[in-house]
Amino acid sequence: MSDLLRLLIGLCLGLACTPAFAASFDCGQAKTAVERAVCADSELSALDEDLARVWGAALKRQSDDEAIEALRAEQRNWLKNRRVGDLKWAYEYRIQRLGELPEFPAWNAPGVEPGYRLSDISRQYDFILRLVDVRKATDWSLEGSGQVFVFKKGDAAPMQQIIMGNIYVSLESNKPLVNAARRYDAQGAINVGDFNFDGHDDFGIQNGNFGGYGAPTYDIFLFNPKLGRFEYNAPMSDLIAETQGFFEVDAKRKRLHTMSKGGCCYHVWSTWAVVNNTPEEVASQTEEAVFDPDGNAPPRLKITDRRLVKGKWRERTHYEKVKDE
Repeated sequence: MSDLLRLLIGLCLGLACTPAFAASFDCGQAKTAVERAVCADSELSALDEDLARVWGAALKRQSDDEAIEALRAEQRNWLKNRRVGDLKWAYEYRIQRLGELPEFPAWNAPGVEPGYRLSDISRQYDFILRLVDVRKATDWSLEGSGQVFVFKKGDAAPMQQIIMGNIYVSLESNKPLVNAARRYDAQGAINVGDFNFDGHDDFGIQNGNFGGYGAPTYDIFLFNPKLGRFEYNAPMSDLIAETQGFFEVDAKRKRLHTMSKGGCCYHVWSTWAVVNNTPEEVASQTEEAVFDPDGNAPPRLKITDRRLVKGKWRERTHYEKVKDE
C-alpha cells in the first residue's frame, strides 16, 4: 500500500468522509452544491455519466458550427440552472431530450424545410421557427426538437440561433400562434415583449405544457446589451413554470403579473418587480373559498391582500359572498 493511499484512508477514517462516486467530472474539484450532491449519490453520479455520453453523441451529430455553438449554449444554460431539489428528474429529462436530438441544419441549408418566418411579432427582430423533428402533431399543435433563428430587422443572416430539445407550437390557421398569453387557452409559440423594462425586446419560447394543471411553460431569453445577444433567464422561466402560463407584462408600471391556483377554490394573483433580471414579488391577492363544516351557511371568499411597503409586508383580510355563476 502506498504512503499516499495510507494517508487518504487515515483522513477518511478520521473525518468520516462522504463517499465520492464516479461522475463525468472530478469529484475532488466539486465546488457547487449540485456538484457535491452528484458526487455523494451513486444514482446521480451514474446519471451524470450517462448525460456526458449522450451529450457527446448529440454534438457529433451536428455538422454545422452554428448549431454546435447553439447546442453548447443550451447545455451551459442547463448546467448553470440545475437545482439540488429536483436533480434526478432534471437529469433523466435532459438525457431523454439529448438522446432524441437530431442534426440541426443551417438556417439556409439547401433542401431543408425553411420553417415559419415570423416578421411581425417584434419591432426589433424577425424570427424563423423550425421544428427539425415532429414527435407529436394534431390539427391544432406541433411538438418536437427545434431551432429559432433571430434576425435583426433588415438583416439577411441571423444574429443568433437557439436550439431547444422541445418546442410546442399551437397552430392558428395553420400558422404558429404568437404573442398570445390567454389564460386557460392556447398560448404563443413565441411571445415577445420587454420583460425586464430595459428598452430591448425579449422573448419566450414555449417548451411544453409542464406547469400546474397542464399550463404552458416557457424558456425566457433576455437581451444582453453588453454581449449583443439573448441569454436564457432561469428566474423568469421558473416563474412561468410555477404559475398558470405566460405572465402579463405591464409596461406602464414596469411590473409582471401572474396567477396561480390550487384546486377549484384557491387562487393567487401576484405582482412582480424585476430587479437585476429577477422577478421579486411586491403585491398579491389571494382568494380562498371558506365552507361551513356543518353546511348551515353558504360559502364565503376569504380575500387576503398583501403589499410590500418600504421592505415590509402589509396584509389585510376581508370576506365576501360567493357570487352565483
